Amino acid sequence: MDSRGGWFGFLPIQRTISFSGVSLVLLDNYQEVEGAVRAAANADGFVYPPLEKRIRAQPKFHDGKVLPEDQWDWEEVPKTERPAHLHRLPASHKLRLERSPIDNDLRKNDGAFLMYLAGYLFGYRLQFYDWWFVSLCGGRVGPLAMPTRVDPAKMPSEYRPWRPGSASLAQSHLC
Repeated sequence: MDSRGGWFGFLPIQRTISFSGVSLVLLDNYQEVEGAVRAAANADGFVYPPLEKRIRAQPKFHDGKVLPEDQWDWEEVPKTERPAHLHRLPASHKLRLERSPIDNDLRKNDGAFLMYLAGYLFGYRLQFYDWWFVSLCGGRVGPLAMPTRVDPAKMPSEYRPWRPGSASLAQSHLC
């Protein structure tokens, strides 16, 4: 499995959280990532999909062969600027488990449950580093405001009854 498989974000909690064989480990580049997210955040505290425009070009040929696309003359299509359908946020933490996840699939089972549980408890939309968000991202009071009412001690009480169950039980919690 990719060593970054458990990377997720962006969670604006500048510490590692550990409980019952689970750790949400703060990544070494957290300060850099936080700066990038802060720079991308709107005045309302949310990170919106970037704006994009449609572009077009006619293929160019040389000696009867199509040249690479970077050698074509590209132009913007007027009146096509809009928010992107999908976007990503950088990872801020890595999920680590002491024992193997259900079916050895961190992202489908334990990892997804724990990441989304952390997002729910802290009030932020979280996603694995290479998965896409479909709309704006942020929290109850914006993506960079530190939650004050969250007790990470709640996480083990939610995970314990969920973990011993079968994969079908896990799926019923996630779907």
